Amino acid sequence: MIEELARMSGFGETFEYEEKKKGDFINSTKQLEVWDEERHVKFILKHFPELKAAKWALLNMWSLAAKKFNKSPLSRLNREVEGVRRVRELGMKTHHIIGVALDERTLVTEYVEGVPLSVFVEKVVKGESTDTHDIEAYARVLGKLHKAGLVYGDTKPQNVLVGKDGGIELLDLEQAVENGDMAWDLAEFLYFSATNLESDDDDKKPHAKEDEGKKEVGVKLVADSFLEAYRSENGVEVIAKAKDLRYFKPYIPVVSRKMMGLIRDEIEKYSSTGPARA
Repeated sequence: MIEELARMSGFGETFEYEEKKKGDFINSTKQLEVWDEERHVKFILKHFPELKAAKWALLNMWSLAAKKFNKSPLSRLNREVEGVRRVRELGMKTHHIIGVALDERTLVTEYVEGVPLSVFVEKVVKGESTDTHDIEAYARVLGKLHKAGLVYGDTKPQNVLVGKDGGIELLDLEQAVENGDMAWDLAEFLYFSATNLESDDDDKKPHAKEDEGKKEVGVKLVADSFLEAYRSENGVEVIAKAKDLRYFKPYIPVVSRKMMGLIRDEIEKYSSTGPARA
């Protein structure tokens, strides 16, 4: 595969390459760099393994409580390819597909330069920034997807890049599906943005109450900006559905009760057609 990619990129018989592990535990994703004295190119190799064993416990819990995740390797690969096609068809940004090694269940795409949206979300949550421009842009992209009948399926901010030109790039489209659960898309982003914000020792740290207050303000600002932008693009119907209890149950182990209540209050506030932001 590497030799073929090098040949397609115009390299001769002599070149160097390096593979680096990327991504989370769900997919085996590598960044491939190929270079010689004249050029340097990057690819992403995304392998679709079988989802099984104990490491898939979280996905299994989600499947039971809120969303049915597609676990078949070839089906997920097919969804990613179709998701990329649909996102581009709708005029939004995602990576270009270079090719598919079907026997190895591997998708080869271009390397997209950018910063994960999670970096900007974390800064707002921690009180280090009040700039929600990229969060709002992402919400509007989701609104456009939903209006066209396409559900992202895995909306956590780690899956989204803010490109060098400031545009929103959607990655990891293996759970994308037509006419799926749009409310899950909203709930997952909001609850995931509030995960892992507290540790058992937080209350023992200096300024713990002050830091906790900043987090609450930050999470509220993320939810406000996200829901207001989404509502401006796709109305309140999907937001209202995101209030359902089954959407927050998967996050009970990783989101504090206070943060959970704050997010649910924000969803409730933006479920009406009237003005929401004070």
